[in-house]
Amino acid sequence: MNEQVHDPVPRGESLGAELRKQREIRGVTLKEIADATKISKRYLEALEQDDFAALPAAVFTRGFVREYSRYIGLNSEEMASRYSQLIGAPPETSATPVTPMSVKKPEGLPFIRIDRNFTVFAVLLVVFSAVMWWLSTRPGESQVAPPPVPTATVAPSVAPIVPTEPVVSSTAPASSPDKLELDLKVLADTWVILQVDGQPALNQVLRAGETRKLEAENEIRFEVVGNAGGLELTLNGRAIPAIGPSGKVVRGFSLDWETLKTLESAVATP
Repeated sequence: MNEQVHDPVPRGESLGAELRKQREIRGVTLKEIADATKISKRYLEALEQDDFAALPAAVFTRGFVREYSRYIGLNSEEMASRYSQLIGAPPETSATPVTPMSVKKPEGLPFIRIDRNFTVFAVLLVVFSAVMWWLSTRPGESQVAPPPVPTATVAPSVAPIVPTEPVVSSTAPASSPDKLELDLKVLADTWVILQVDGQPALNQVLRAGETRKLEAENEIRFEVVGNAGGLELTLNGRAIPAIGPSGKVVRGFSLDWETLKTLESAVATP
């Protein structure tokens, strides 16, 4: 459930034009990307304009492409590879593996591994022997009296205990749910970034007709909803009012136990 899904980007436009188009579809500004990724807005503008001469070395620009793509929900590795092909840069290679040096065993007597349990047993045996020797040397107490032989006793008869059935109150409260369960139905294409209990769970453009089910211990937080009117939400069977009109971008919308309590109270109130 915590794995992010990245949308494939159709080829046909320049790299910068595709990035700009996907950003505008999601309603994201360059300032938001610059603040989140710490990349200068000047470099982001040059990237969207395919002005590679204004960008730093390829190794840095490739990183810019990755972070930009990842933030708006695209396949970052695919976009970085396209950038490398575009400028004719060699593909990235992994570092040469280091062969571990063989460890030479010291010559001489072989190493003997002593079992820990055996060591403990030996120590206890020595202590026990010392105690027995001390007892045998005490005057007048050279012999240890044998333990008394237990005598058989007859247990008194006890009346059997008849278990009584517990009284169950007819007004026992219904068990409360242990998890927040959100049913999400997509009415129109919508870009959604959300977290479940503080962990990233979704960063994707959801298509009309899709449905998703999410579970949380404490909170489900929508960081960004690109089209507020494009979602229909139900929390633990309780319908949630629309979070905004169609086409509006909503940020920081949370669902938690207080939200569920409010929904239940609204239903219970005549």
